[in-house]
Amino acid sequence: MHAFSLQPLAHLLSLISSFTGLDMILATKLRNRFLSTHTVALKNISVNGDKRGCSGFIARGDRIVYVNTEPCGSLGYMYRTAKHFKDYTGGVNQWAKDLDSLVHGIDTLLKP
Repeated sequence: MHAFSLQPLAHLLSLISSFTGLDMILATKLRNRFLSTHTVALKNISVNGDKRGCSGFIARGDRIVYVNTEPCGSLGYMYRTAKHFKDYTGGVNQWAKDLDSLVHGIDTLLKP
């Protein structure tokens, strides 16, 4: 049986992250930026044990936003309006380059 090292893969992911300039945003990090008045339903995205970001829904009142923090090249992190908690094809995609602009964009879409 041959030993397989994940070290080259970890190094490659590190290079990709530094190339895009984006930090990894996991569910807990994003969840902690919202108040208890928000409903936050996020799950981490993991491929073969490698965490890549998170996706799910954030709601306030009757407004819902779908978010995906798995970096999409130079576009960044994606968020958009949703009609319900299973609406993965909702409104127009919007993009954020960092955690602060992502939280601000989500809050803007959640305003009545």
